Amino acid sequence: NDATTVDGDSITVLAGTYTGNLNVNKSLTLYGIRSIASPPVIIEGTGGSAVTVAADNVTLNGFTITNPDGNYGVSSNGNSDLSLRNNDFENIGNNVTSGHSYAVSVSVSSADINNILIEDNTFSDIYGSMVSGSTGNAGGVVVGFTNATNAVNNLVIQRNKISDLHASTAGAPDGKLSYGILLAVGGISDPGVTGAQVIYNEVSNLEGRWIHAIGLECNTPGAFVTNNKVSDLVDADPATVNSVALWFETNPGAGSITVEENSFSNGTSITVDGAIANATLQDVHTSCNWFGTTDPEEIQSLVGAFPGEVYIDSYLTDGTDDQLLATGFQPVSGACGGLPVHNVTQDTYFSDIISAVNDATTVDGDSITVLAGTYTGNITVDKTLTFYAIRSIASPPVVIEGTSGAAVTIAADGVTFDGFTFNNPDGHYAVHLNGYNNLTLRNNTFETIGN
Repeated sequence: NDATTVDGDSITVLAGTYTGNLNVNKSLTLYGIRSIASPPVIIEGTGGSAVTVAADNVTLNGFTITNPDGNYGVSSNGNSDLSLRNNDFENIGNNVTSGHSYAVSVSVSSADINNILIEDNTFSDIYGSMVSGSTGNAGGVVVGFTNATNAVNNLVIQRNKISDLHASTAGAPDGKLSYGILLAVGGISDPGVTGAQVIYNEVSNLEGRWIHAIGLECNTPGAFVTNNKVSDLVDADPATVNSVALWFETNPGAGSITVEENSFSNGTSITVDGAIANATLQDVHTSCNWFGTTDPEEIQSLVGAFPGEVYIDSYLTDGTDDQLLATGFQPVSGACGGLPVHNVTQDTYFSDIISAVNDATTVDGDSITVLAGTYTGNITVDKTLTFYAIRSIASPPVVIEGTSGAAVTIAADGVTFDGFTFNNPDGHYAVHLNGYNNLTLRNNTFETIGN
């Protein structure tokens, strides 16, 4: 507040506890001076928001921010060029009696905001209100909110560790959500967040009636969700499919998002409703993620469509983190060997069915599983093979789409197709056989033939 402190100044703060809410209404850089052996530099809020950012070009670096009697650690509304780096957010909302509690809350006002950097922070012990009738969500980093009509441009959330978030686990209407990272800027027709990077974060130990470890719940065209590690989520309402590692909603840009090299696992499997859920009208494609298993059927069951589809173009077959001391998830070299078509007998992987059939290592008697997707091109099956389409109630279909003649020509005895959807609008046949025995067609859908 000092009159001599002006925009562009840098302020260093020695170790100690600084009690009282801070309103930063000038463009300032604040550094907490600390070493490995020194005590922390604590900003201890007394309610509301421990730090309110009310100017552009503000940096907070190196602080411990607490606010057990308030709902926010840092809140910023309508400000650009905000940097939150190397801070520890802890004990936010522990004693609140109403409302949501967010360690970091960034919202949009009457204009676009640009250049938001949230990196190398830790978040722990964040509590939404637990008081019946006044319960609230708990969140680590929340960028919103749904009434915004302007955009957030160039948002980077990276190398943060978020854990121990607690929202009410009660039944309706008191049960609430825990969000590790939530992007929810505006509605479906609003610009939302452009240039979003959610990368190299760790989210664990979230508790609530529902959980979205990472939620992209607004328009996020071209976003990157890569190299994040999600584990140990505690779902109090397993009957409702609303607790996942990565959730898409109200997001017309979902089809342009990169979802790659993340770990959605507790070592063996995710503990909630699934790894990825898509509640948009867009199809989401993913590649090279670890789902805690190499079983294609288990992997397919961990992605859901409500109603948008989730396609697994490839997946990791080894969940080892190559750099355990680094934040986030770094897969080992060569681990992305899981392609959607798997010859289970030979343990070989392919990007399409035709390649699997024609490969020299595929021989009579092999079984081949196929993940959800559309496989275009006519297939000639000249070996005794069994094909299983891997699908769950919520997963998209496994489509063989012919381009003329017969989508599938059977040229061997003892062939089985189980669980596929066959299309061939420009051809005469879905499956054609002449002179071969022991063909089994089971649980398939035949549609759009000869149109």
